[in-house]
Amino acid sequence: MVDVRELKIGNYVYLQNNKTPYKITEIGYSEIEYPRYEASRISSGAVFRTYIENLNPIPLTEALLLKCGFERKHFGSATIFCHLSIELDVYFCLKGVDYNIPVRSLHQFQNLYFDLIGKELQVNI
Repeated sequence: MVDVRELKIGNYVYLQNNKTPYKITEIGYSEIEYPRYEASRISSGAVFRTYIENLNPIPLTEALLLKCGFERKHFGSATIFCHLSIELDVYFCLKGVDYNIPVRSLHQFQNLYFDLIGKELQVNI
């Protein structure tokens, strides 16, 4: 289950046990069961709503980082993933260096990227 405090519009998560990515388009209280939270997405022009407890995190993997435009580099025992843009270099460490910031899922990484860079991470799943 995903903590509602970690979610923001644009985050990707899984819906229950389904492995289809679900992009959040709205977060709010349930109109039926207040104060339960709901998340929404648009699918084929229709709005689909579900309770937050039906959402699961997408594990952050090396393959997913590569799909999002990162490159793998090795520095000694550390594996670094670099996302290079015209304006700046962004480096994230997956293994080898402990910064004590647990980022284990895609939505957490999307939020961290936005907080550090000020731009949305382009996700290609």
